[in-house]
Amino acid sequence: MRGRRLKPLNCIQQRDLLAAKDTPPEIFRAYGEAYLQAGALDDAINFFQTCGDRAGMAEVKRLAIAQGNAHLLFRIADAIPDSVTEEDWWATATAAVQLGKEAYACQALAKLGQMVEARLSKDKLAAFSFAGESDQERLLRTRQQALERGHAFQLLRIAAAFPGTISREEWQRAGEAALSRGNDAYAALAWLKAGLRDRLEEILRRYTAAPARGEDREEKKTS
Repeated sequence: MRGRRLKPLNCIQQRDLLAAKDTPPEIFRAYGEAYLQAGALDDAINFFQTCGDRAGMAEVKRLAIAQGNAHLLFRIADAIPDSVTEEDWWATATAAVQLGKEAYACQALAKLGQMVEARLSKDKLAAFSFAGESDQERLLRTRQQALERGHAFQLLRIAAAFPGTISREEWQRAGEAALSRGNDAYAALAWLKAGLRDRLEEILRRYTAAPARGEDREEKKTS
C-alpha cells in the first residue's frame, strides 16, 4: 500500500516477518492495510497490533462489530483493553443475532454478563472447574445455584461439558432470575438459548440504537 509493492506471504513468512526485530513499522502497517482490504481481519490485527496502529485496529473493530464477530472483538480487547466498551459488546451481540451467528452472540453476551456481574455483587459463584471433577453432587449444586441466580455463563459452561443437561424451561427460568438481579446480558443469553427470540430482541433494543446495517445482512445472504 501507499505505493509500495507488497510480497504475498504464506503463514510461515507472515510469522517470520512479525517476529523480525528490524522491520520498519510502515511495512507492518502496509501489510495490515492490505489484509484489511482483502477482508482477512485476523491477519490485519496481527500486523496492526505489531506496529501499534490504533487507527487500523479501530477500523477492524468497526467491521468486527458490524459482522457480529465476537472472536475479533476479543482479540482487539486483549490487544487494547480500553478500546472495547460495553456498548461495543452489545452492538456485536445484536449484529450476531440478526445475522444468525448464535455462537458469536453467546460469546458477546457471556462477556457482557461477566462485566455486569462484576459490578452487581462481590458474592460471585466460584469458578466451575472440570479438571478431575468426579463429585456429581458438586455439579448439581453448582447447576442449581447458577439456575437460581441466572448465571447464564456458568450454565453455558455446564451445558458445553454435559450436553442436554439444561432444558429450555431451565434456560427460561435462568433468564427470569438474571433479569430480576439486573443482569440483562445474562437474561439475553438465556433467552437466546431458550429460543425466546422476542424477549431476546426486546433486551437488545434497549442497548442498541439501530439494527445491523443493510450491507451486513446482504453479506449473510451471499455467504
